[in-house]
Amino acid sequence: MQEGGPRPNDRTYSILIDSAFQSSMWELGLILIREMLLIELVPSPDAYNCSFAGLCNVGEMRAAAVLYSRMVKVGVKGNVVSYNGFISGLCKERKIEDAKVMLIEMSEMGITPDATTYAILIHGLCLVGQIEDAENMLQSMVQLGCAPNVVTYTALIGGYCKEGRVEEALRLFDEMSQQRIDPNEFTYCTLLDGLCKAGKLEKALQFFRALQDREYGNHVVGYNTLISGFCRVGYVDEASRLFAEIIQRGCSPDTITYNTLIDGFCKVGRVKDAYRFLLDMPKQGLRPNLITYNTMMSGLINMGCLEQAVHLKEEMVAKLVRPDLVTYTTLINGMCQVGRFQEAENLLDHMEDKGIEPDAITYSCILHFYCKKMQLQEAKGIINRMRERGFEANFGVYSALLQGFCRRGEVKEAIKLLNCAILDGTTPSTISVTHLLEYICQFGLLDRFVDLLPIRAG
Repeated sequence: MQEGGPRPNDRTYSILIDSAFQSSMWELGLILIREMLLIELVPSPDAYNCSFAGLCNVGEMRAAAVLYSRMVKVGVKGNVVSYNGFISGLCKERKIEDAKVMLIEMSEMGITPDATTYAILIHGLCLVGQIEDAENMLQSMVQLGCAPNVVTYTALIGGYCKEGRVEEALRLFDEMSQQRIDPNEFTYCTLLDGLCKAGKLEKALQFFRALQDREYGNHVVGYNTLISGFCRVGYVDEASRLFAEIIQRGCSPDTITYNTLIDGFCKVGRVKDAYRFLLDMPKQGLRPNLITYNTMMSGLINMGCLEQAVHLKEEMVAKLVRPDLVTYTTLINGMCQVGRFQEAENLLDHMEDKGIEPDAITYSCILHFYCKKMQLQEAKGIINRMRERGFEANFGVYSALLQGFCRRGEVKEAIKLLNCAILDGTTPSTISVTHLLEYICQFGLLDRFVDLLPIRAG
């Protein structure tokens, strides 16, 4: 930077540092600060604070802590923005006690915490379930002359809702009105969601109706929250009526609206109704996404409609929606349910060809049904395939196959498989061994079998 041109000054560096952190290039920002020190330019407090806040914003809390120590060492005083960023980062990492220490240090440095500082801490306390401490902090900020704002109240309302304590949340909502603090859309939706999750659907609907004359009452986010609440408990017809109301009021449903309804109808076994919502999406200018297709496929398979699910997978590919692990695992599970094991294994090969790695659940689907149908060599082949791909099969995976061999009287095969499990480092528990011995005793080979078992406690 310095070669062949004028010597940069601290203002030049400050602009570059600010730009680096604005672009989330925190490593470059730190390099620039280091370079300033090497050419004996003292970074300005603004440069330090910008760097400090930037590191906190991108979640580089370790680097932020190092820089903070450096700031303290050279006597640079942080500002409320940089401290808020640091406290926010600590709260996100659930280091609430460290965040409280930073609040004390702010005061000791002569920096007055603002409403944002307290809102961050209140949200952090709620995040770890310390609701009473969060409420106490709200009272403390008032006593210190810092007026709570909508963000502060919404953070605490969210904390109470998360704990299912919606009555306290409603009390705070009323308190906001008394303090002449206008709730925002996030406040309303937080409280609405809390009421729905607490199962207070009638109260949630009343609360929503009270908002109908306000700006927030017709927003799709509020409708989505209510629809989700009704679908969660199986009241899909009520959810469907809310959907119709969205259309009547000239409010556009979004993909979340449709996905929620499709999931709700599938879970109560009404896949035809769910499919109608899928077909309706293009009429609203919406494209089904990966979640839409996966949800619909799962619903179809649960109702034994495998062919329709396969067709839907072909449709999503044609519409350039890329299947994922969930898509393939859902279809593999459906194929295994009807005994189409070879097609399931073919699909397993296909997903690997597409660069999608099966997980333990995918393999377990096939393994479970092979064992259930007593196709034990095929099941053993799946275990070998898992091992070749680096999956650590727990003893539960081996146990189903071991019991299958024992039921068929193939104790030597069972012992061979058990040796394989032990070599893999999969040690059976005492309970697992007890269950297996019940089968082994039937064949008079108990002594030989027990000699091979490294039993651990539990």
